[in-house]
Amino acid sequence: MLTDLFAGSPFEVEMEKDLLARKQLLDIAVVRKTGPVPTSLILPDGLEGLSDFNLFTCKSLHQAVDAWALQELIGHYVNDRKLLVEPSRALLPEASFRLYALSTREPDVLASLGGIEAGDRPGVYDVRWFQPSLRLIVLSQTETKPENGLWQLFSGRPDRVADAARTYPFRRGDLSTVVNSLFEAYGLEGLTMPYTVTDYLKEEALRLREILTPAERLEGLDPEERLEGLDPEEIEAYLRKIRSRPQ
Repeated sequence: MLTDLFAGSPFEVEMEKDLLARKQLLDIAVVRKTGPVPTSLILPDGLEGLSDFNLFTCKSLHQAVDAWALQELIGHYVNDRKLLVEPSRALLPEASFRLYALSTREPDVLASLGGIEAGDRPGVYDVRWFQPSLRLIVLSQTETKPENGLWQLFSGRPDRVADAARTYPFRRGDLSTVVNSLFEAYGLEGLTMPYTVTDYLKEEALRLREILTPAERLEGLDPEERLEGLDPEEIEAYLRKIRSRPQ
């Protein structure tokens, strides 16, 4: 989903980045800036001011963002900062990095650690005891507005997930399998969805039907399947029309 969010933007998402000689994988991704940022790029709350290298970790509905999770993220930052320079060159400046912890629910770390301050938008917090910038985004607390559609998909709040599944503006074509898998994961976590996978797939089918030509809709169907649902009178009328055409 992060790859989709930044499609067509000057940010490149590297999945499962190998940060050490001994393989350790970051939970989600490193979002790396590859060019100037256009003013037209609108991102979800909390992602304004992305730097050159942005490290993300994420915890789902039944996982916690705790002190260890943040320390692990910081450890990845330290390793990444070392690996992104050539031998004998100085480390990249701290300002080149931003760290993000995404949490579906309100994490225990808010109560157990000091130095965490609420930002100017719901669900966005800054961790003041660490530099460079470390931002905590509680997805279930963010505002329901179009630019926060990605956050709402992973908010764990059934009504918001359903609305976001209907309206999220995918940038990379058909990603229905992603939403399908997300709904199934919520089901495994005991979350009852008012908007089901079947509902989503039906809407996707209707959406795709609108953009396909008649020939594309019928491609791969045998004659019986093409005629299914038509009354015999309609079929006969069409046959008479064909027969009456000049040879």
